[in-house]
Parts: sequence; structure tokens; C-alpha cells
Amino acid sequence: MPLKIIWTERFSVGDALLDAQHQKLLIILQRASECMEDDSPRGRSLFHSILNDVCVYTATHFRTEEALLSQCHYPELEAHKAEHVAFLAQITELAFVASQGVVLKADLHRSLFLWVSHHILESDMEYRPYLEKKLRNPPSSGHGDAAPEGPDKNKD
Repeated sequence: MPLKIIWTERFSVGDALLDAQHQKLLIILQRASECMEDDSPRGRSLFHSILNDVCVYTATHFRTEEALLSQCHYPELEAHKAEHVAFLAQITELAFVASQGVVLKADLHRSLFLWVSHHILESDMEYRPYLEKKLRNPPSSGHGDAAPEGPDKNKD
């Protein structure tokens, strides 16, 4: 039976764009779960499609997330980037093996499931306070930042 993970607020990192991207990753995980049970040529083709989606989408998501965390001055950004690099290495290995004709559906599913259950629900939650602080204190535009001046004491 395919795994069913439904988006709830517990997945939210407090940023609408990142939350939408995480929702898309959950959809990809759902597709991987459904693919596990399909041993037909269609299932094999679906595996390759999902693997491609993971490669493309995670690279896009990681760039977005890392840029936002840099803006927030997230102190654990380098460690977070290292987790991204490690995940991309796993996916790249799966893609390489798949290009040799070996379809490792269970490995893809496990990698995605662990990514969602560990990285999003644990590592990503660690940066949530930094995103919330940024939302509470957005950068100023440089216009009107000075405190209003009081009455001019030199005027009569």
C-alpha cells in the first residue's frame, strides 16, 4: 500500500515559498510511493520521471532555501548546505545507477522519505525562528529610515 503523507502545519517553516516547495517535494514522495508497487514498464518509466523531478526540483529548492537563509544570517547555513550536498550525492548516485539500467525504486523512496522525515521536520525547523525574525523585521528600503525630527528649536 502506498505511503500517504499529507501536508499539515507541522511541515511549515514559516515562509510561503519554502512551504510551497516542500509541498511539491511531498507530492514527489507520494509519486515515489505509488511507483514502488508498479513493476510494469510504465512503473519503470515513472521511476525515471520521478528521479528526474527529484534531481531538478531539489536543486532549485536548495538554491532558494540557501539564498533565503543567507539573507536571514542563519548561523548553521554551512552545515545545512552540507546536508543538501549529501542528499544530492545520493540522488546523483541513484541517477547514475539508473542510467546503467538498474532501477532502485526502494532506495529512491527511502531517500525521499528520510529527507522529509529528517531534513524538513528537523533540520529545516531549526531555521524557522530566523525566518520569522526576518518577517517581523523586513529589511528597510533606505527611504524614511531616519527618526522624525522634532520641532526646530531655532524657529520662532
